[in-house]
Amino acid sequence: MYSIERYALYLTPKKKLIDWKNYIFPKSTQIEAIPPLTHDRGKIYLVPEFYNTEEAMEWLAYNFDYFFQQQLFAWCTDENLW
Repeated sequence: MYSIERYALYLTPKKKLIDWKNYIFPKSTQIEAIPPLTHDRGKIYLVPEFYNTEEAMEWLAYNFDYFFQQQLFAWCTDENLW
């Protein structure tokens, strides 16, 4: 058995995303923005293995739109409201 070093990306909604959700769904249960790790609204993604942090950051910058869209889709499937 061997070990590898992997990076995990933890995304949690900030106040602007919570405010947007509450705005587009005013009749649903309103939620409040609370500090990360104090709720279960975050998502964790395992990212590919890289040789250094700079490579990982380049990959994240390149794939930012994908992760952003995944977060929006988790809250609202109607892309016209994004």
